[in-house]
Amino acid sequence: NPASKDPTYLGETSSSVLKGLQSADPDAVWLMQGWLFLSGFWGPDEMKAYLNVIPNNKMIILDLDSENRPIWQKSQSYYGKPFVWCLLHNFGGTRGLYGDLSRSGPSLVFAHYCLLFLHTS
Repeated sequence: NPASKDPTYLGETSSSVLKGLQSADPDAVWLMQGWLFLSGFWGPDEMKAYLNVIPNNKMIILDLDSENRPIWQKSQSYYGKPFVWCLLHNFGGTRGLYGDLSRSGPSLVFAHYCLLFLHTS
């Protein structure tokens, strides 16, 4: 977790990451794993402070466990950042492809319709 919940600190932290990426490539887009927000540290205010300083076209978030712990639902779809709804089949040690389609399918459809609603309202 970051050292402070101070919104200015959180914004400066994420801005620094993007600036670092852009120092190597001025057209860089930050591809971030969203499950850092599963920690109890991150409430809505902290997430907004961390995400809102980054332009929407400069970040894509991987919601890596959307099937089980959809962070996009707790964050108003990452406060406007594009994100990828993900389903991880293997956290290690599993050889087969398994899943609960009765839960995964509706969850993905729900995410799709929520995003359509956000973009039309």
